Amino acid sequence: MKHKTAVILFFKYPQPGRVKKRLSRQIGKNKAACIYRGLAEAIYNAAVKSRIPVHVFYSPAAAGEELFKQWLGPGVYMPQQGKGLGARMENAFRRIFNKGYSKAMIMGGDIQNITPEYFILTSKLLDTNDVVLGPAMDGGYYLIGFNRETFLQSVFREIKWSTQGVLEKTMDKITKYGLKAAFLPAMCDADTAEDLGM
Repeated sequence: MKHKTAVILFFKYPQPGRVKKRLSRQIGKNKAACIYRGLAEAIYNAAVKSRIPVHVFYSPAAAGEELFKQWLGPGVYMPQQGKGLGARMENAFRRIFNKGYSKAMIMGGDIQNITPEYFILTSKLLDTNDVVLGPAMDGGYYLIGFNRETFLQSVFREIKWSTQGVLEKTMDKITKYGLKAAFLPAMCDADTAEDLGM
């Protein structure tokens, strides 16, 4: 395998009412879906420009691969599998590592100002660290990366997602197992009109 690292993008299809629900309540379903579409496209393009292989894990599974290809173009697409966000992320890492990659990272589709350097830096940091985290301002994280040898499945279990304690609980598990962590710059999720400066 030429490249040892993989980028996993967790994308929802930008259907009004199905994405950015908090933002939808503030600015309307159609406008919120357009914003999500733009953010996801920018993240996808940045990932592709990093020259690291990109795998889009999509939701809902019923949307189908063809719908995402029509949206983002040719690429590698797989449906998310598992009940709950944690299970879906854990399964995505397992599927990528089973393909032979030694390093992988997951990012969602709602972070502003992502550049190719975020993916490149994560790959480099995983050369000397077990896990890389991109802290989000709301107490969660916008990116998590692992080495195959030190992949810790418990960080995706018994976590109350979309709460302020996600990063703290994750770090508790990483520390418990003695893993070495590195951090990217903190970023703001685009969950509300305030986050977007609207």
